[in-house]
Formats: sequence, C-alpha cells, structure tokens
Amino acid sequence: MEATVSSSHSSRRKLVTKIGLLPMSVLALMPIAGYLLGGGIFHWFTLFWAGFGLQVLDLIIGDETSNPTEAEEARYLANIWYRVSCWIYLPAQVFSLFFTYDLLAGTGYLVPAQSLLTHEVIGLIISNAVAVGIGGTLSHELCHRESRFDRAIGVMVFGVCGMANFMIYHNFAHHKDVATREDSGTARFGETFYQFVVRNIWGKWLASWRVEKEKLAQRGQGPFSMGNAMIWFTLTEVVWIGSLFALFGWIVLPLFIAQYGAVRVLLSVGDYLEHYGLSRRKAANGEYERPRTIHAWDDGYAVSSVVLGVVNRHSDHHANEGRPFQILRYSADAPRYPVGNLVMLFAAFIPQLWFKIVNPIVLKHYDNSDVLPHAMPGKLPAEYQQNAVIW
Repeated sequence: MEATVSSSHSSRRKLVTKIGLLPMSVLALMPIAGYLLGGGIFHWFTLFWAGFGLQVLDLIIGDETSNPTEAEEARYLANIWYRVSCWIYLPAQVFSLFFTYDLLAGTGYLVPAQSLLTHEVIGLIISNAVAVGIGGTLSHELCHRESRFDRAIGVMVFGVCGMANFMIYHNFAHHKDVATREDSGTARFGETFYQFVVRNIWGKWLASWRVEKEKLAQRGQGPFSMGNAMIWFTLTEVVWIGSLFALFGWIVLPLFIAQYGAVRVLLSVGDYLEHYGLSRRKAANGEYERPRTIHAWDDGYAVSSVVLGVVNRHSDHHANEGRPFQILRYSADAPRYPVGNLVMLFAAFIPQLWFKIVNPIVLKHYDNSDVLPHAMPGKLPAEYQQNAVIW
C-alpha cells in the first residue's frame, strides 16, 4: 500500500498555485529585457537567470511538501488563471523569437538595424534558445489537458522549436511504457546522461511515428494516409522554418539549430531525472503493473515547481495521469532528490557527481519498496541483480 501525505496549507504552495506558470513567460521575454537594459553583457541576461539565478532562489525558498485540501483543489481547478498562465507563453515565445531574429538579422522589422559584437551575438543566440525552449514543461501540461484548445497551444509551443510530435510520444507511448525497457524516456541505473540523450531523442521520434502507424492500422489505413498526424506536424514545421528563412535570411540556420537542440536537451535531462533506475514489474500474463508513485522521482522545491510546471511532482503525475499540475500531490513513497530539479539537472551533466548523489538514494529506494532495479550491465551491486531489469 502506498503512503499518503495529509493535506495542509503552505505559503510556498500558495506561491505555486497563485502565479501559475507565469514565470515561464517572463523567461521567454528576457532577451528583450537584456536589449532594453542596454545590450552588451545584458544579452546574456536570460542565460544568467536560467543557469544561476533561479537555482539560487530555489535553494533559498526551499522545499515544499504540502498537499492541497479538497476545498483548495476545487478552488484551484475552478480558477481560469492557471490555464491562462499557460496560454500567454505562446505569444511571449513567438514575440521574443521574432525580436531576437530581427535584431541579429538586422532586418529592422521591430528594432533598428545595428552592429553587434561577437559576444553579443553568441549571448543572443543562447538566450533565444533558452527563452523559446524553456516552455517545454508548460507545453507538457497543456498537451495533457482535455481541451482541444489547450492541446493545440501545447503543440504550437513545441512546434516553434520543431518538436510538435511531443504530444504523440508523451501521451501515447511514454505514459504507457514508462519505467520499462520499452520506453526511450526511462534512464537506466549507471547510464550517463550522454549515453541516454541520443537514445532518448531518437527513440521519441521513432515512437511518435510508431504510435501513428498503429493507430491508423486499427482503422484499416496505411501509415502514409492523411490521418497521420506526424505527416501534418512535419509539413507544418517545414513551412514554419521556410517562413523564417524568407523573413530573416541565413541567420535562421544557427538560431533554429540552437533552439531545436535546446528544447531536446532540456527535455532529455528532464526525462533522465524523472525515472532513473526504476522499472515496473510484469504480471504472469506479460502485462506491466500500472504506474505507481514508486516508479518516478520527486522533488517539491517551490521555485522548481513554478518554473517546471510542477512536473517535479512526477510520481503523482504518472500515478494519476489526468491530474492538473496545480493539484499534483507529494507522495512519501516516491524516491526524492535532495534539492530541486533546477539544481539537479546540472548534476546530470557531470556523471561522477550525479552517481555520487543519486545512486545511494536509488539503492535505498530498492531496499524500501517493491520497485525493480533497472540498470546497465555491470553497474548494479551484486545484491540487487537477481530481480533487476538489466540490458
């Protein structure tokens, strides 16, 4: 039986639920703020906040493990602001993108043409990639909503970066196969992020095509029929990129490559954190047990929550897939990171540091739950290998 945590009030929880995902839109507009502050080193303003400022705030404001009461849940769900706070990211994202492209291309659509130094160009390219890619977790929330309008905005946010297929992979492959070897979004114990990232990115793309192929086969249609959403998503992205080239010229190439890579790396490091080393059991009939809170990692740090769409309460997200972000619950059964995901994602880029911090926690989780170890060959201590999923 999985442990529950009693509902309680928390000022940090109010921070999460009152401002929604508005900080994502603020981050999207930071390249413009850097320009208005005078340019120069301020063109690195977005990267400073995304790579340092938010992490410091997360550590200062701290952990947050309260759950909303039933009355609070009803109030949060009835408040339209949470959905609106997701919607406004798309216009902020697109405006920031056009502003940055215009500034770098010198086309003069929004700002006067001007000469930029090399460090300003590099800062703007990186800032743009972060600003238009940071909305991945926000888009993840929208892609789970029942409303077609919400899902359409979620697809468009990803489509700006050439990843409109996310909804197909995530909703119909990841949630079905999570914490199994069939899921390219589940990392193995002992697997470095650099070993994981290529498998993750390529696997998501293949899984999206597979989902559409299987869906159409059930309708008696071939994979290249007009009902294949992957074909439409791909064509739409080609038109989008072509339009950017027509407006801004060659500068589109490095800018789009950077933002294309940024959103994929950000999502891959998120995937790496969320299910590292965890596997579900198979029943006698060959079916996997349902996803439970023991099959995903959590943290409850408040700033991580408002920047990452509360996706850091990931165990509840998989155990209760339809639960909106603002009422996701903390579970005492889930393995838990010692600090927020905004800090932990940097540890993932340093394998020895990651293993030193995380591996003892996941081994303890193996001892205290009935989760199966999920590992690379030769990485698990001998006492955990008997029932482990190793490949």
